[in-house]
Amino acid sequence: MIERAIELARRYAVWRQLSSKATRAQNEAVINEHEDYFETTVQALFESFVVITYQLYDRRRDTISIHTLIDALATSNQMLSCKLASIVSRNKALLVKVSAIRCGVYAHRSKKHSPEAIFAASGITSREMKAIVGMTTCIVASLTAASGIDTEAEIVEEIGRRGICASDDAMLLMETLREHVL
Repeated sequence: MIERAIELARRYAVWRQLSSKATRAQNEAVINEHEDYFETTVQALFESFVVITYQLYDRRRDTISIHTLIDALATSNQMLSCKLASIVSRNKALLVKVSAIRCGVYAHRSKKHSPEAIFAASGITSREMKAIVGMTTCIVASLTAASGIDTEAEIVEEIGRRGICASDDAMLLMETLREHVL
């Protein structure tokens, strides 16, 4: 679960960096020179963010997910289980948006609605994606600490650090490409 939370944070961090207006303005020549690559990369990062989020919050009982781990935790720590379930419940609207995209566009193609209509209806924003990363980090850190693997602070720090490193690496690549294009 820690690895998936790290991957979620990394996907978001790089997607955010490559999607930002500032990055696009600063690297316009590079992006124009490699337009297909950057468009594909940004779309792939978003798609993988959606798929990983869905996987992490899958409600099926035959999967390892945040829901099944929270349920399992109830036998040893009812209070923490309730607290984490409450966090998920309060953020259900965000997860529904991700689920709609995953189920209607990436895992299956809706006959009733075009991908564009599904994206427009879900209206997920960068801020909401960041909130999903924050919620996931908090929950995974709590679950990990409850299992005695690491402390909550260590997991939060590791997930955050890995997101920052991925974002920094993306910018280093942009800088290298910018030097070659200009």
